[in-house]
Amino acid sequence: MTGPSAPTVVVIGAGVLGVCVAAEAAAAGFEVTLIEREAEPCRGASAASFAWVNAHDKHPHAYAALNELGRTAHAGNRWFHPVSAQFDAQSYPDDGYVDTEAFANAQLGSLHSAGGTARFGVTVSCLKTTTDRACSVQVGLDTGEDLRVDRVIIAAGVDSPVLLAGITEGPGVLGDATGPAGFVLRASTKAKLGTIHASDLLNIRPDGGNRIALQSLALERSLAAKRLPLTREHVWPELRARAVEHNLELNDAGFLEIRAANRPQALDGLPVTGWVAPSVYILLSHSGVTLAPVLAELVVDELRGIRSHELDPFRPDRPYSHLKPPRRTDG
Repeated sequence: MTGPSAPTVVVIGAGVLGVCVAAEAAAAGFEVTLIEREAEPCRGASAASFAWVNAHDKHPHAYAALNELGRTAHAGNRWFHPVSAQFDAQSYPDDGYVDTEAFANAQLGSLHSAGGTARFGVTVSCLKTTTDRACSVQVGLDTGEDLRVDRVIIAAGVDSPVLLAGITEGPGVLGDATGPAGFVLRASTKAKLGTIHASDLLNIRPDGGNRIALQSLALERSLAAKRLPLTREHVWPELRARAVEHNLELNDAGFLEIRAANRPQALDGLPVTGWVAPSVYILLSHSGVTLAPVLAELVVDELRGIRSHELDPFRPDRPYSHLKPPRRTDG
């Protein structure tokens, strides 16, 4: 598939899903251009992820199986830290977390090694399907350029419906692709934390060196109900109090950063993967960190014309019911 006749693909969005599918497509011989409006990869929802790679307590079975594949795909890679997890008084020895920065850098390295291109600080202004046999999709950029390519993969998270507006009404299950706002907070501590501890009240894990990462779904819901932002002022004091239950004393000087973003999410909470218009593919999931390696492989198979039956339960045109609030986070 390499050479002058290699099919051209634009991937829109350089979160964990976008960088991974771009690298996989380039390795498969496609001529790939990755486009991201931010100056760096993984600056949106990927940066605000707790990044816990897990596969338990997930429904339906097809979704749990996909997460199992994702966890297996991460194992053994330098970005994955297999520290195990404690959740609902159960131990999960195969769990761990992903260093999303290291993951993104590895994928971009693979993309460039395979001849692909990544363009940051560039916004897609419009998408149009064409009848030109020489190309199938016209991608307009805010630079004034028009890219004419064979395929487009939209991996733009909450911005996906806006991008689709020019070519289709979008699948019903996608909705506005915007789930609840979430955060991850990083702090330094002298205490040693060797594993992930997860509950509705507090998720806490090691983050390299003397750092830890914290998150609370219950606190997210509480602040959302009060219409308060996920800022240091509203989050940090509560997390410090809850950390005491894990024998972690966090002083005010230990605060490092908080990252917050709306989670990309379909109306039923499951991934959305498939063709939404001729030559336009959508890839969206709130479990992007866990699923990125396996979804990238399966999506690229579909670019090559090989149907990935593992993705059949997650097609854009599926029937759906609305999501119930989650009990714990997904990576």
